[in-house]
Parts: sequence; C-alpha cells; structure tokens
Amino acid sequence: MQFDAATREGIVSTDTARVWYLTLPNKPEVPLVSGHPGPITALCSASNDSQALASVAADGALRLWHLHKATLTVEFHPVERCTCCDISPSGECIAAGCEDGTLRIFDVLQPGAKWSAVRHGCSIIGVIFSADGQKLASLSSNGNVAISETETSRIVRSDEAGSSNLVSMSATSDGRTCAAAWASGLVVFSMPWDDPGGNPRATYVCGQGGDCQDASACVAFSPAYPHAVLFSTALIPGRVVCFDYRQNKVVRHVDLPGGVVASLGASPNGVWFAAGSQSGAVFLVDCASQQWKELGGHRQRVAAVQFCACNTKLVTAGGAVMMVRRLGEGW
Repeated sequence: MQFDAATREGIVSTDTARVWYLTLPNKPEVPLVSGHPGPITALCSASNDSQALASVAADGALRLWHLHKATLTVEFHPVERCTCCDISPSGECIAAGCEDGTLRIFDVLQPGAKWSAVRHGCSIIGVIFSADGQKLASLSSNGNVAISETETSRIVRSDEAGSSNLVSMSATSDGRTCAAAWASGLVVFSMPWDDPGGNPRATYVCGQGGDCQDASACVAFSPAYPHAVLFSTALIPGRVVCFDYRQNKVVRHVDLPGGVVASLGASPNGVWFAAGSQSGAVFLVDCASQQWKELGGHRQRVAAVQFCACNTKLVTAGGAVMMVRRLGEGW
C-alpha cells in the first residue's frame, strides 16, 4: 500500500492482482487497473485514442483496456502464446506476434480473429502497422522482416534486418525507420514497406561483456532526438545511451540508479522518456535537461512502459499489475 497524506489519496494492491485507488474524503473505492493472471510482458497504446491500451501477459492472452474506466474492453486467447502487439491506426484491429512465429490480426469492433498465418520460423519480437494501416510488418528474433497485407493476409515481401538474436524492437511514429536490439547492440534499418531490402542504416555495439546472448536489452525512438534511438542493455546496468544513426555514434547518455533497465518508452511529443528497471523502479527522464525522477509503486520487474497518445498518461507494468500515472507539465 502507498498513501499520500497530503492529498489523502492512496493505492492499494491485493493478492488477487487488482489495484485500488482510494480517496478518503468521499470514501469511494475505484478499481484503478484490473490485473492479469501472470506477469505483463508488453504494452501498446492506440495512436487515435488516448484511452485505449493493449497488453500481452505471460498467459499468452491479448487484452484491450479502457484506461479511464479501468475496464477490460475485449480479450483474445490465441492458441499460440502472444509475445507482442500493435493497434491499427484506425483502432479497429489489433495485430499480435506469437512465440511460434505466427502472425494474427483480431477485429476489435466485432471481436474475433480476422486471419492467422505463419510468417517466421521463430518467435516474433515486434509488429507494426504502416501509417495507412494497409500493411503490417513483423520482425522475428532471427532478424527476418515480413510485410503482409492487412486485409488479405497476403505476404508482400520478406527481408533480413541485418542481425540475429534480437530481443526487442521499436519504430518511428511514421513506421519508416526501425531499430532492433540484441544483448550487446542494435541495428537501425529502413522498413521495407514499398522498396525491397530493409537496408541497415547503422549498427551500434556497446563493446561490454562480449556478445552475451542471455542479457536483456531494450530500444525506443523519441521525437526529441531526430535521427537517434535510445538503447539500454543489461551489460551496462542503468545506462541509457542515445545513438545517432546518421553520425554512427553515441551522442549522449543518462545513468540511472535502479540497476538493469528492463523497458524503455518515449512520449509522442518528445518531452519525456521512461525507463522501467529490473528492481521495480520507474524513472521519468526529461529529454531536454536529462534530469530524472523516480516513480514508485511496483515491487517486481517493470517489463513494459507505454505513454498514451495524449502525452499526459504513462502506463507501467510490473509483474501482473499495470499502473496508470498522470504526468504534469513540470517536475
């Protein structure tokens, strides 16, 4: 339980994976976020709706939430365990990548699967819709990129990202540039929506600890840093570097005290980026000043952080609990 005596508000977490938000003056009990039966592994917000958020958990299910109402909108249980997801620009569909390489698209308006197709021979680590929603890209852990038509499921092309042993992926808001990370580095490449060949633009290797394939790594683009990407690896605990892929060098870095960074996310307006740690801490970093502050609440590894389209909400996932945090304009 955490309680703020100044505002007479508090957050209580129970062993049923439910979190409650309490305000003492009026004595209401409002469920802040309903939990999951297992640890949350991925989050994705809708670009056209600041209240819609999708989550993937260890049980392999895909869930869509309404943040303001703190309610579950729809839930999908594919045969294959989901590993990642993306919401279409229209908000009418959700794509899910699965552990066995299967790609699925679900209809939100009339809940159900639209189609399913095997796209890769190993786990999918990231999926992203094109800006017009007509195509869907998927990236597997061995570096294979597949482009599929959203409506027909027809595969348009298949290319290589230029690396393997990948563990995380991020893309720019327009979907044209992608970064994929492995334990000790990352590769930045153009997404082959129309042109064949996702030619690598740059590769960064941190040079620490060799190519340890067991270490985690995460990556995220921020509008605050044009032509650059944020990256952190367990090989350098607590450090987030900003790699400029045009200059092919690290241009800045931030050292955080929470140990290994388990997740990264940036606000759409480029004001903030967030880092979730293995220890359960969440750090909110001002992109302009590089100053940071720690946000409490979690007791387990923060596997995912996601800003909403409105830029005023940050969702963090630690264990089976999601927390929705309201962000102010200043510190």
